[in-house]
Amino acid sequence: MVAQCETKLAVRPHRARAVLFYSQYPDGQPDPSSKHGACPVLNEQTKIAANLWVWNAPRPGFNGSPVNDWVKEKGGSTSSNNNKQLKAVFQNSGEKYGDAKLYFQDSFFADLKKGKPVSVNTYHGHNWNVKVNDKIVQKWTVSNHPFQKFTL
Repeated sequence: MVAQCETKLAVRPHRARAVLFYSQYPDGQPDPSSKHGACPVLNEQTKIAANLWVWNAPRPGFNGSPVNDWVKEKGGSTSSNNNKQLKAVFQNSGEKYGDAKLYFQDSFFADLKKGKPVSVNTYHGHNWNVKVNDKIVQKWTVSNHPFQKFTL
């Protein structure tokens, strides 16, 4: 493995620098050329790494998105109306619950306080949950309507 760390594709670490790469094609299919690995630590040095995973949905309907010929040849989608970004507003009426927490699936997204709506960009099929005291009290699934309002 150490020999592979000396190739032209290896990136030497430098303070205040980062490596960015896309792990999927515009239609959301995995890009096998994005496979990567870490080199071992030598000479009793310390390795510190910080990963930032940025998620976004397939972008085939996005104007200006790149089209990968390989994806087209493999039958992948290059245009679709199912992946248009939608708007949703989540609101706590305060009638049942004082403070609640809004989750995108299992990941905390925002506090859902009475009178403080939370606006999001989302996609058809996204699942949003509301928790009170770590228990799910409401589940919502985004439909394909361009604007949706969910009230607790």
